[in-house]
Amino acid sequence: MKSFAVAALTLCVAVGCDRAPAAGLGDSPRDAPAEAAVVQTPVTKTAAIEPESEPEPEPPSLETRAEALVQTMEALAELHTASAKDCDGLATGLKGFAAEHHAELAAQTPELHAWIDGHDATRARLRTAMGTVMTGSITCRDNAGVQAVYATLTAGK
Repeated sequence: MKSFAVAALTLCVAVGCDRAPAAGLGDSPRDAPAEAAVVQTPVTKTAAIEPESEPEPEPPSLETRAEALVQTMEALAELHTASAKDCDGLATGLKGFAAEHHAELAAQTPELHAWIDGHDATRARLRTAMGTVMTGSITCRDNAGVQAVYATLTAGK
């Protein structure tokens, strides 16, 4: 008799009993009508997936900025050397140089100068370039074109 009860119970579970469910038990999807058994998943709007933006580039190091400044000053020294006897040529060259390198020259900071002061080789290169620039500037100090360029460059300071 026990094996019959186990078989009946297994059959009832596997295929479902024909009896009406007991009170409070009709909540399973198996007991609901077929059209009500459909489970609906709510649709939610999601933000469009945007590709990751490129990370901001690191600002150049003080060493990189110092090297760029020294190279700029060395180029300015070369301009003064090339125009040593042609002050009108120097004035014209300075106008172009200032237009090309204005942002770089304006971006100097006390930290940059402190870094240069702390590195002998860099400081020596900058001083050599500045000495050449000063010599050329003194040579052409009375030239109206050179004076006009320097006045324009120092007007905002």
